[in-house]
Amino acid sequence: MNTRKSLAYISSIATLVAIGGCNNPSGTYEGTCTNTTYGKQSNMLLVLNKNGEQLSGTLTLSGDLVGGGDIKGRVDNSRVTFTTANPAWGQITWTGELKSDVIIGKYLVETPLDVQQQQGIRSQQGVWSVKKN
Repeated sequence: MNTRKSLAYISSIATLVAIGGCNNPSGTYEGTCTNTTYGKQSNMLLVLNKNGEQLSGTLTLSGDLVGGGDIKGRVDNSRVTFTTANPAWGQITWTGELKSDVIIGKYLVETPLDVQQQQGIRSQQGVWSVKKN
């Protein structure tokens, strides 16, 4: 490959990476979410919108788990991080790794101490996996 073709190829790859063409999580995903604290599972529908490094969208859980709603977060290369808020239990932080059209990750329910004591709800964690439609 000559020098001009090599530079054009490298420039094209750099442009794709800069605009998020290789790791753009925007889209609709479906999969499962498992609460490893209590051994419960739900189907998961995740809609992500990327604007620069910022993420927005919605998370819907159907089954034994709750904790969906509007999301707010960010993407850094292939790492996706966002939160949902549950007024009764606190904030849920979701982290995942984007690989092609799949995101696999973990989540943590950060329950305030007063809620834990009053309602007997403890902090929880789990795993999730979704595939882009």
